[in-house]
Amino acid sequence: MGWNDISLMGSVSLKRKSVLILLAVFISMQFTAFSQKHTDDAQKGPEVLKFRPVHLYPKNVLNIYKYTDSTEVTRTFVDGTSTSYNRAITFFFSLKQPAPTEKGFATVETSIDSARYWLKEKNAEIRWDSQDEMAGGINLPDLKAQTVPLGKYFNMTFSPYGDVAKIEGEKLDEYFDYIKKYGKGLKDTIELFIWTDGASNSRLAQIGNINKILLPQEPIEKDSIWKTPLTLQFENINCFDSVEAKITSVQNGETRIEALAKSIKTVPGSYRFYGIKDRLLSVKSTSGGGIYTLDITPRGTIRKAEGNFEVEMIVPIKSDSFTQKIKNHCVWELVGQFKQ
Repeated sequence: MGWNDISLMGSVSLKRKSVLILLAVFISMQFTAFSQKHTDDAQKGPEVLKFRPVHLYPKNVLNIYKYTDSTEVTRTFVDGTSTSYNRAITFFFSLKQPAPTEKGFATVETSIDSARYWLKEKNAEIRWDSQDEMAGGINLPDLKAQTVPLGKYFNMTFSPYGDVAKIEGEKLDEYFDYIKKYGKGLKDTIELFIWTDGASNSRLAQIGNINKILLPQEPIEKDSIWKTPLTLQFENINCFDSVEAKITSVQNGETRIEALAKSIKTVPGSYRFYGIKDRLLSVKSTSGGGIYTLDITPRGTIRKAEGNFEVEMIVPIKSDSFTQKIKNHCVWELVGQFKQ
C-alpha cells in the first residue's frame, strides 16, 4: 500500500466524519425547533372556541309556534285597597319565508291561526277557545281586547341585525281601512283603541317575533357578554330595556342564550288597563327585571324562547294613582316544521 492509498483512505474517513457531524447538527436543530414549538404551543394554551348564533327561517319551510303569555297582576291604590287577577292568552301561529334573503333583509309570512283565553278574578273564571265549536261570542271587553290579533295575516321583514324593520300586508291594510271607514261610529275611545291597538305593529311583533334581542354580529366566546335592546309587552304595554346577554351553553350544536334585564322601562303613550272602562292611562314610572332565554338549533331555528319577569308600574288616574305589580311568564315553543 502506497502513500497515495493512505491519503485516499484518510480523505474518505474525514468525509465520513464531516457527514456525521452535519447530521448530528441537523438533528439537534430539528429537536431544538420541535422543542421550541412545543414550548410555544404550551404557552399559548388550548384554542379558544368562538360561536356566532344565528336565527334563520329556511325558505318555504312552515314553522308552527305556540305562544303563551301568563300574567298575575296586583293593583294597589293609595288608600290601601287592592284587586288582583290572573290571565293566560295562547296563540298558535305560523311563519314562512317564501323568498331568499335579499341584502340581509328577510320577509316572513305570518298567520295567527287560533287562540285560547283564561281569566280568573276572585271567584269568577272564564275560559274561551277559538277552536271550540260551542264557544260563544266575544262580549267580555278584556277577551275582545286580547283576541284582536286572531286571524291576522301579515308580512314581517327582518333587518340584517335581526330586528323587525316593518310589518305590512294587504289584509292588514283592508282591516285598518275598515276601521277607518266604520270606526267613526265608535264614540267610545276605549272601544276604538281596542280594535286599533290589537293589530298594531307592537302587538303583532309581540306574538310573531320570537327573538326579542339582537344576536352578536361577530363570533364570541361562550360566557362573553354583549349589550342588546330587549323589547316586550306586559299587559299590552310596550316596554324595553338594555340588557346583558351571553351564550351559557352549546350542547349537540344547540345554543342557549340568556339575557338579563335589570331596568325595564315603559314606552311613553296611552294604554288600556284591565277593569278601567272610561279612559286610557299613561304610566308615570316603571321598574323591574327578569330573564329571557333562547334555545337555537344547529340549523338556526328557535326551538324555544322564554321569559320570566316582575314589573312594577305607577299609574296616575284622575287626582289619584295606583301601583300595578305584574308577574309575567311568556313562552314561545316550536310545535312543528313542514317543507312546502
